[in-house]
Amino acid sequence: MVFDKKDDAITTMATINVVPLIDVALVLLVIFMIVTPVLHQSLNVQLPKTKSQGTEVAGKWVVTVVEDKKIYLNDKQITLSELAAKMNVVGQTSSSAEVFLRADRRVPYGYVVQVMDVIKKSGVNRLGIVTAPEITGTQ
Repeated sequence: MVFDKKDDAITTMATINVVPLIDVALVLLVIFMIVTPVLHQSLNVQLPKTKSQGTEVAGKWVVTVVEDKKIYLNDKQITLSELAAKMNVVGQTSSSAEVFLRADRRVPYGYVVQVMDVIKKSGVNRLGIVTAPEITGTQ
């Protein structure tokens, strides 16, 4: 409302001040831009390259081994003995369970085989190794 001094009458303003609304919207945009990458943080694994088609991870059991030999089951860090216990449960409850192994190419081959052995001993028959397709181009 605006007070008009000429005739001492109160008149209403016909426009809405949108500047504060735009300020709030921009602040929210900045907050979402900062928070979103943190929420969707994924394990950075350099997969080995193959000439065949890359493997699509469609199952719910993904075992990831990162460069410093840490093991993750579905993005949750666990130890090798915890992996054995969880895979035993998976192997006993479902004979058709699929487990995908994502191992960084810098992890020693012997350690990857050790993780594979733990998974296979648990009764899981379907173990896939995730790779990245090799990009071939003219150089």
